[in-house]
Amino acid sequence: MVIGNIEDDFHSLGRRIVASFLSAADWEVHDIGNDVPAETFIIEQELGLHGETARDLFRETCRVLVYLDTGLALVPEKELNACAIYTGLLVKVKKTGLEHLKKVLLRAEASARKSLEMTP
Repeated sequence: MVIGNIEDDFHSLGRRIVASFLSAADWEVHDIGNDVPAETFIIEQELGLHGETARDLFRETCRVLVYLDTGLALVPEKELNACAIYTGLLVKVKKTGLEHLKKVLLRAEASARKSLEMTP
């Protein structure tokens, strides 16, 4: 899982909370920090992919990109549109409160722990 804040977003608390929950659930989390340009967010910085190779990978592995809007900051429409153009994928904005996100992450953690307990 790659997690970070896109360009001009410096709200790191939520990102760090999500990263810690995912790590606790035994996910491998790569936190790339704050203020990462949208077009380099995952594609270039983390995966080292450029241009058509990156677009092909996204088209083969993703159907839609989802931005979780917690209401703590304005939705970065310009950056999301740039990402949609870059990847050729639909970008959806899903409104979610932090309490709902916390519940989902806690369920994921419990499920992961249960799976680990069942593993010999």
